[in-house]
Amino acid sequence: YVDTACLNMEPLSVVKDKKRVAPSKDPRDYITLSPYWWPDPSTPDGLPYIRRDGERNPEVYEYNERVNSTLFAEVVQMLSIAYFFTEDEKYASKAAEMLRVWFLDPVTGMNPNMTYSQTVPGMTEIRGTGIIDARRIAAALNAAKIVEQSESWTKQDREKLLDWANAFRYWLENSVNGLKEAQAPNNHGLWYEVTHQALVLYSGNIEYLKKIIKENQINRIESQMQPDGSLPHELARTLGLHYSTFALEALNISDIIASKAGVNLWNYKTEEGKGMILGLEFLKPYWQEPEKWPHMQIKPFNKERGALLLYSAGRRTNN
Repeated sequence: YVDTACLNMEPLSVVKDKKRVAPSKDPRDYITLSPYWWPDPSTPDGLPYIRRDGERNPEVYEYNERVNSTLFAEVVQMLSIAYFFTEDEKYASKAAEMLRVWFLDPVTGMNPNMTYSQTVPGMTEIRGTGIIDARRIAAALNAAKIVEQSESWTKQDREKLLDWANAFRYWLENSVNGLKEAQAPNNHGLWYEVTHQALVLYSGNIEYLKKIIKENQINRIESQMQPDGSLPHELARTLGLHYSTFALEALNISDIIASKAGVNLWNYKTEEGKGMILGLEFLKPYWQEPEKWPHMQIKPFNKERGALLLYSAGRRTNN
């Protein structure tokens, strides 16, 4: 697949085949639709949209950044891993091309913010929830790190992408959107920290990385988890098993980043015993038999996600 599809793929960008432009009128501003919001049938124009949790509005696919950003992140990661294992420059060269087009090109490069991510038509309140889309940016930055030693990724490329990452991090830490999302008491808060950590790791500031892991992400385990390992904010959703797993997936990626700072989140637990292992033990029976999930889950659940988390936990805890 890497040789046939990835190497031949036309580079993706936030401006590629754009159908919906942000209110800023700048095509380089990332914009997507919040997936569970639908036109209000009781108003003439359908505005403001209303929430139907777990039911995806097909209008989301009119905002191409959603699909393009996911595919971009997946492809540059595959190319960078292929380069890591083979040292074949063709993979690094293609990854570098795609990274430049998405981040650095003056015409196609994404502006370092997500002000209009997961927008809700008709809503005037500034929201932070769209920052969850930035987890794909975190994955792309990881790919950029892997190809840094390649001749295809120049010193100028590294400097420009570092500038971009630092500008995005400043927006994340200081914008109204970012400040709101940093307070999210559910999986959104966990994924905010994943993006924050990835940006800090990319900058190379390991001491600050340790600080935000211990002061921010670890505290979220204490505040979000019940003594039985459940996550009440996720159980309240119409896709309770999905979102409970999604929250643990965020913590797992945090652990991968934390490992670069000598921190093991899988081994962490509070005095009450709260921790990622407790969350895993709570979910494990339902990963094996999703049909026995006692809460809402209005769509089928992919058991492979549970298997991947069990594997990660086993490696990090030697179990």
